[in-house]
Amino acid sequence: MADYLFKQYLDNDEVIEAVIHRHPIVFGRNALPILGIGFFLPVFLWYLFPEMWPLLSLWILVSGIRMVREFMIWYHDAILITNMSLIDVYWHGFFDRSSTRLEYNMMEGVTTEIRGLRRVLLNYGTVSVQRGGGTNPLVLNDAINPRRAERKIMEYQEHFLKDQQIKDSETLKALLTQMVRQHHGKTDEKPQPSTKTKNTR
Repeated sequence: MADYLFKQYLDNDEVIEAVIHRHPIVFGRNALPILGIGFFLPVFLWYLFPEMWPLLSLWILVSGIRMVREFMIWYHDAILITNMSLIDVYWHGFFDRSSTRLEYNMMEGVTTEIRGLRRVLLNYGTVSVQRGGGTNPLVLNDAINPRRAERKIMEYQEHFLKDQQIKDSETLKALLTQMVRQHHGKTDEKPQPSTKTKNTR
């Protein structure tokens, strides 16, 4: 599901390794009023006034669209951990979405904050990823299990940097090998001194 819904934010050959979501309580906070007023109330009125079914059906349909919108906002407000970078996705509506990319080699650290009794009990809080150059960090409020999210980010950053070092060393090794071969090739191609024969009569 994540690969399909977040596909538009990925580059070629980029794969999502993990997704850090906000806590479901954030979705529930916005969904419960819609569920009560948008579904239970019109069903109750439908039972009392069956002749109003066209209006009540429209009411339920609009509420269903609002529920889908709230779910999409909750699901898309996330940090994507990919094999290449971090992507902070912001989704505030069907026509209001954006994303910010942070390369692993530009990361300077991750901080977490859990403040308040409810957040401590339900284990959710703020995850901030510091960026180099003094720019604003990537921030995800109300993230599920912030400390586990921090460990995941640091784990994939370390894995990426190790792979990058291996690739760089292999590239350097191949370059040096090519230079040595070219040097030996030029040495072997040095012209040999020509021997002249004298004509005798």
